[in-house]
Amino acid sequence: MPAGATTTTELGFDAAWEPLEAGFTWEHEIGDGTSYIGYANLDWPIAADTLTLKANWKQSFGAKEYYTYGVGLGMKMPLAEDVASLNGDLSYGRTHGMDKDKDNYARFLIGAGVDWKLRPATTLTGTASYETRSYEVSTQPSGQYLQYGLALSHEIYNSTTLSANYNFKDVYYSAESLKDYSLRIVGLSLKTVF
Repeated sequence: MPAGATTTTELGFDAAWEPLEAGFTWEHEIGDGTSYIGYANLDWPIAADTLTLKANWKQSFGAKEYYTYGVGLGMKMPLAEDVASLNGDLSYGRTHGMDKDKDNYARFLIGAGVDWKLRPATTLTGTASYETRSYEVSTQPSGQYLQYGLALSHEIYNSTTLSANYNFKDVYYSAESLKDYSLRIVGLSLKTVF
């Protein structure tokens, strides 16, 4: 077997009953032991489908021990029927025990956006969000992220969409020794679904 290669056997099951989905996996990695992994996801529309309560949990016991969980509230409210809608997200999550330090942190996010149909196949989207991340180890820089931008998407055919976006992202570190910075992100994509 090549160096760094592993052999893993998994056996699991999933069950779903709206609005809850849950599952369990037995995982055995040769030379590394056995882990038992459980997860649950909740996606529950409330308030006449304007709001959605979201939650997730995943935990592993045994050879690999880690957990991740999150809870949030999503909103989609029409401003003008079939023309414009207001979207919002509020969420908190935490991950602990992952192999890489960059994956172990607590995160809080608040965001909002507006979708505006300029034509039946063309949508303009404006978004803004604020996120804070607190890492467990000092080698990873904790801080706040402010992001806002615009995206324009056009459905060329029934299964093909052309999208362009322009985003600003400002990063503010908690540690005074680290320098804050800003990014400007430009994207263009063509997506086809078969």
